[in-house]
Amino acid sequence: MNKEKLQQRKQFRDIIYKADPPPADYLWNFSVVIDYCMKRYDLRESQIKLMLFVYSMESFLFKPMAQKMNRNPIKLWEKVARDLVEKDFIKEELYSKGYKKEFYETYEPHTTTPGVMSRRWALSTKGRQFVSKFYQYLEGSRAMNPDVL
Repeated sequence: MNKEKLQQRKQFRDIIYKADPPPADYLWNFSVVIDYCMKRYDLRESQIKLMLFVYSMESFLFKPMAQKMNRNPIKLWEKVARDLVEKDFIKEELYSKGYKKEFYETYEPHTTTPGVMSRRWALSTKGRQFVSKFYQYLEGSRAMNPDVL
């Protein structure tokens, strides 16, 4: 390789190494925060990832959400979501498919008739608080208890 090409590579390398880091790069701390939250809140990594995935959704239908995550809905329910429901991180919500029916009508989960209630899920207040704390741990604005790790 001639001297000129080497000089160009060195200049390019110097530009890369002298660049300032991004102002908000929280992912360097991700694995530490995941480990901490798994121990502190008695959760598995898959459960944390599910809550992070649905955090921005007001509510969701389980099967389409599982397909969007590229997961088998039955296995995702049995291995991940059921425990979150039992621990009150995810709650069941009812909604009306029809515009004339009241919100508090009888719950019929397996019907497709317009106007009846259907099963939807959402992060509970406890789940939203957990995700909020997770982001605070990533930012460094909330201290992690060193005794947990």
